[in-house]
Amino acid sequence: MKMIRSILFVTILLIYSFIISPQIIETEAATNDTVDDNVEGLDVLVDEVEDHADDQEVDMTTDVELVQETTEVEVGLNDNNTDTVIEEQEVPLVDTSKEQVNEIHNNEIQNEEEEELSEEPESDEEEEETYFSRGMTDPRLIEVKKDLAELGFVSWKNEPNGYFGGSTEEAVIAFQQTFGLEPSGIIDDVTLNKLSEVKDNPFRTGKKHEETIVLKEHLAILGYVKWNNPPNNYYGSQTASAVSKFQKDNSLLVTGVVDSITKTKLSEMATGPLQNGMYREDAVAFKENLETLGFIKWKNTPNDFFGSSTEKALLKLQAYYRIPETGVVDQATLTTINEVLASPLQVGNRADAAVQLKLDLETLGYVTWKNAPNTYYGSSTKKAVEAFQRAYKLPVSGIAEEFTLNKVNEILHSPNRFGTREKSNIQLKKNLERLGFVKWKNEPNNYYGSSTEQAVERFQKHFGLPVSGIAEILTLDKMDNVLNSPLQKGIRHADAKQLKKDLDILGYANWKNTPNNYFGDSTEQAVKRFQKDKGLPISGIVDEITLKALNKAKKGIVKIFLDPGHGGKDPGGQGFGLKEKNIVLDIALQTLSYLTSKYVGVDVKISRSTDTFIELEDRSKMANKWGADYFVSFHTNAYLGLSKGFETYIYNGKVSNETKNRQKDIHNYLAKRIDVNDRGMKTANFNVLRNTNMPAILLEYMYIDNKAENKLLASKSYRAYLGRITADAIAHSFGLKKR
Repeated sequence: MKMIRSILFVTILLIYSFIISPQIIETEAATNDTVDDNVEGLDVLVDEVEDHADDQEVDMTTDVELVQETTEVEVGLNDNNTDTVIEEQEVPLVDTSKEQVNEIHNNEIQNEEEEELSEEPESDEEEEETYFSRGMTDPRLIEVKKDLAELGFVSWKNEPNGYFGGSTEEAVIAFQQTFGLEPSGIIDDVTLNKLSEVKDNPFRTGKKHEETIVLKEHLAILGYVKWNNPPNNYYGSQTASAVSKFQKDNSLLVTGVVDSITKTKLSEMATGPLQNGMYREDAVAFKENLETLGFIKWKNTPNDFFGSSTEKALLKLQAYYRIPETGVVDQATLTTINEVLASPLQVGNRADAAVQLKLDLETLGYVTWKNAPNTYYGSSTKKAVEAFQRAYKLPVSGIAEEFTLNKVNEILHSPNRFGTREKSNIQLKKNLERLGFVKWKNEPNNYYGSSTEQAVERFQKHFGLPVSGIAEILTLDKMDNVLNSPLQKGIRHADAKQLKKDLDILGYANWKNTPNNYFGDSTEQAVKRFQKDKGLPISGIVDEITLKALNKAKKGIVKIFLDPGHGGKDPGGQGFGLKEKNIVLDIALQTLSYLTSKYVGVDVKISRSTDTFIELEDRSKMANKWGADYFVSFHTNAYLGLSKGFETYIYNGKVSNETKNRQKDIHNYLAKRIDVNDRGMKTANFNVLRNTNMPAILLEYMYIDNKAENKLLASKSYRAYLGRITADAIAHSFGLKKR
């Protein structure tokens, strides 16, 4: 009867598979109702078989379970056609006798007894590993697919079913890749466990948890996010994005989910030592301390951000105090800062050591006390300490900490000081003489006496150094700097050319040739004359003080721009074979030569020195660009041979009083010395008068077409005379001194 029941059940299943299954269409997003109906149909058939067995009062339970175990309903995707496949396992149609059953039973008992006697007993039943792959159908997959969707690895259009299709496989692979599993696309126990772990994790998108607030605060501290409002307990996309960035930067698995490793690392970094990129309240006080200790000067009030500027200042501090240069505010750094800030030698404190410090600062030339120093460390002491620190390139804090005190002691015990005998004192004394601070009667020796001390003091005072009389490092460095100036005898330098020109203009030299870049003996003598005239140490070396005095003297130089009219294709007025362009060029050149050779404090430039044409606008542009103080335009008049005389013009628009006064000075000076009719001082809208930025005058010497005046203009000596008196007129107006 059992055999008959088994055959009957299998036959029914086969009929069902051939008649029903081709009508079913399944896809990855298949409707669950269809699958449920198919399974439900199978349940009905089984129920009918069981009812029939009950009617026959035959126990078919064993055979039915056997068939159910060897029969699998599978929903698969085949060439876009959906089929329900019922696979059968062959069932042997053997009539098992009672004796055979007993024999089998006895063998099973014997086998069990042998297994119990085994040296390594195995468990009664091995746990079967869960295993899902593409093409399989299992109701448990519904929850798996929901979990994948909840975690954001897939988005189902319809309610998830139990079929494992291509979309599910892609989601599984993405999940596995995200969480560091082998991307097999197969759902095994490892994948399920990780899925459960992630799903139960409260620190992922869409979840709320009180500890999320702390996580968000830590992310903000480390600069991965900036919250507009105080962090709450919701874990949103912004948090997930910040977590992903953190994980990537720290070589962690990038999931956007805070697992135990991420959480620990985040906490360690956010609560650890301050470093670049952090936003934390204690950064404010730390930055203030850096400024107090002189390692940085903040433009704005320090905030909670630890940036690159803070890191650079920290590295300076660590290097200065000989702490490992980590750029991180570690315990050693904090300890050192606290010790320095607690120093007794700072403003507002009283300390016995302050007395000696004040005396030392006075010895070194950083302060002069009106009264005997006491124990109080006041603002004057602080300023003196700051000046000392600044001079020796120490952090300027005004606090006399260990390193500052060591430097004070070092300078006080410099080898080149009063009372010492050192070989280096010999060269020092020679250098002081070379630089003009002393004149030794005898050959310098190795003793550092009062005369040497006084010479050093003069040198220090002259160059703005603290006056101590001790030839310490700052004094020696400055001495070397001056002695190595490129502007001294025997050296070629580009700046020497302008220097020589300036010395000529100022009257300390009178070069026969155009100055070049060589600093020779004549240049040295000119520099010495200048130094003597200005009360400077006479060395012939152009140091920074000499240059400063030279530049100051140059401010008194008058810059005169001469513009001979016409030229080139423009002959100007003509008469009796003379052309205006040639006459005025000669007069202007004579004026230039006489001004520069006979007067000091005047620099002269000319618009043209040959017979060339220059546009009117370009003439004024040249003068404006050079920065001339005065513009003089040279012309002669012409009017049908009917007119005669001398006249001058200034612009007929708004002009300065200086323009009017200069015209009056120059016109009257020339009118008295030119033996022709004075036509007076006039105004006109001439281009060069209108477009110049400085006071300007236009001279009309005579009429070139007047026979008598033409004769004068034709005379080379008379033109030289006109040039000389024009130079004198300009010098008279500007109060120039003769050489």
